[in-house]
Amino acid sequence: MSNNLKHYNCTMTVLGPVHIGSGENYRRNEYIYSNRDNSISVLDIGKAYQWFIEQGKATEFESYFADFSPRSLPLGEWLSARRITETEYSQWIKYRMTAGDSVVVFERGKQKYSDILAFVKDPYSLPYVPGSSIKGMLRTALAMYEISKKKNNLLKLVSAQVNDFDQMTDKEQEDFIRKNKRKFLTKEAVKIETELFNTLDFNDKRKEDGVNCNLSRLIVGDSKPLSYDALTVCKKYDVRTDGSKNELPIFKECLKPGTKIEFDLTIDESVNSKGKSIPYSIEDIKEALRLMNSLVAKRFIRHFEPRYSFDPNETVGWLGSCGFASKTIIQSFFEDSKEDSALDLTDAVFYITLDKLYTTHKHDLDAGKYNVAPHMRKQTVSDNTRYDFGKVKIDFA
Repeated sequence: MSNNLKHYNCTMTVLGPVHIGSGENYRRNEYIYSNRDNSISVLDIGKAYQWFIEQGKATEFESYFADFSPRSLPLGEWLSARRITETEYSQWIKYRMTAGDSVVVFERGKQKYSDILAFVKDPYSLPYVPGSSIKGMLRTALAMYEISKKKNNLLKLVSAQVNDFDQMTDKEQEDFIRKNKRKFLTKEAVKIETELFNTLDFNDKRKEDGVNCNLSRLIVGDSKPLSYDALTVCKKYDVRTDGSKNELPIFKECLKPGTKIEFDLTIDESVNSKGKSIPYSIEDIKEALRLMNSLVAKRFIRHFEPRYSFDPNETVGWLGSCGFASKTIIQSFFEDSKEDSALDLTDAVFYITLDKLYTTHKHDLDAGKYNVAPHMRKQTVSDNTRYDFGKVKIDFA
């Protein structure tokens, strides 16, 4: 291996359930829920179909899936109605998980089995964490780290757009939101990322070209495959600052707290023909994660009950389903003494980009009533303990 490549074996420990979605979901005809032990058994459809063929009941099985509708029985009840026992169907279960909450919810007085958002799996159907997800987390942490050193000039790019909006009449603001809500600050974001990361100068004429991005020298591998035992099902809670919560009928397949995730990280420290190399050492990455941990704790989580202390020396990051505050960089533009300015900027971004959802989701109360934006914290329950979604600790060896 080249002496310019610094390789690290990394271990990520799940501190709060992590969900990285595959884009798929398990419907109620694809899993069996047991309220006896609050467990979910995911069906191996191929094995199940083979069993029904052997029993001469293939047509019945095909019809159940082909004609499945909101009125159809969930899988467990459908099997019971046909006197198929747990001993029989256990042979075609792919894996079992426990759930933090019952997946049976009530809508308009009627009982309903919720869909479950699936965790990403590798080609062998085992859960894993993609390197792209890990690198995205590191990218956010490094952006915070870089902004903390260059914040004044970069903040002007964002503030100018917001100040221009504030000077508009109500009619002009209405027209601006209609035309720009989906692309507000997009150009500024590109300029900021270019300033932060595009330092390699391979393309002098177009600095924003991806070939100039120094993060191309930061190589993050996919994690090692995880066992099904690492999975659990978590319900989504929106928690207010006083600790009260909204329970949402959203269930996600997650990695359990305590799960160890192993992955490789390589830093290419080679210098290009113009003498440029990646500006980050492993110590810089650690410091970026410490900064991310501190900012999320001090600027967001400290506003919520119950209060919790954090260790500023921990290399903590935030992965899937963790929410707005821990996946964006607005807080890093401001000193602690200017926290109100960060709140005002966040409020302006919500107002312009969310349009009617701004009041529907009660973001108009963020600044005045709750003094934090957003005023909801993404949490869940696992093993009778409440957790923040997506919190992880990383150790580098």
